Parts: sequence; structure tokens; C-alpha cells
Amino acid sequence: MKNILVIPIIASTLMYSCNSNQSDQENSTELVEITEAVTTLRLEKIWETDTLLTTSESVLYNAKADLLYVSNINGQPLGKDGNGFISQVDLDGNVINQKWIIGLDAPKGMGLFGDKLYTTDITQLVEMDIISTQITNRWEVEGAKFLNDITIDETGTV
Repeated sequence: MKNILVIPIIASTLMYSCNSNQSDQENSTELVEITEAVTTLRLEKIWETDTLLTTSESVLYNAKADLLYVSNINGQPLGKDGNGFISQVDLDGNVINQKWIIGLDAPKGMGLFGDKLYTTDITQLVEMDIISTQITNRWEVEGAKFLNDITIDETGTV
């Protein structure tokens, strides 16, 4: 998280130094220091999941349950084959339940509202109850060819 804050600080410093009355040499020195700070940013793998997840597409955090949902296409992205599923993964990368919700084709983007999890599934929007782990509704989206993601507002409108 600290590294993410570096970028706005760098931008602010650059803007300030460009607008101040400092000499060119002072500006140049600051720019070198900022460049060195940026080049030290790096990504570090903290954990990874087991290979149980197949053609994983999206990950959604459930703050209430403090776990992750992972949509698994498990085949071709347009394959209407019933192989797709949703997994539960803990925050250390351990697969809690590989096939937590089954019966999907190629689930992709997800959204959560209350006890309902929603996913796009090629040409459908699918609603799942996270308590019963059952698919509760499917809506075919007229004219859809490849639904990829959804969003849900604060009132639950998908």
C-alpha cells in the first residue's frame, strides 16, 4: 500500500518543482531522486492458489464473509457446456470450496448485493443465493453475444 501512495506524492512534487523558483540544477536533482524512487517499486507475490481453479476469470471480495469468490469458466469462454462454477477462496489463497456453486456455462464478471451473488454467463445474467448456494434466477439478455462484467449500485440495481 505504501508504494501506491508514492505515485501521487511524486506527481505533487513534480508539479510543485515545475512551478517554483528553484534553479534548474535543484529541479534536476529532485527529478533524479524521484526517478530513483519510482524505479524501486516492485510487485511481490504474497500467495497463490492451488491448481484446482480452472480458467479463472474474475475474483470478488465478500467483506461480510471475509473471503473471495472466483468465477471459473472451466472450458471455452463461449462454451455452453454447464462446466462453469464459482469457488470460495480464503484470503491466504486456500481453496475453501472448489465447486461452491455449479451449473454455469462460462461465468465471468460478478457482483454482490445482500445475500445474492450475480454473474454474467455468456448471454445471461445469473442470480445465486449465497446462503443456499443455489441458482435462483437466470435472465437472458436480448441481443447479447458475450457478457463480460456487471456492476451493482447501492440500491441493488444490477
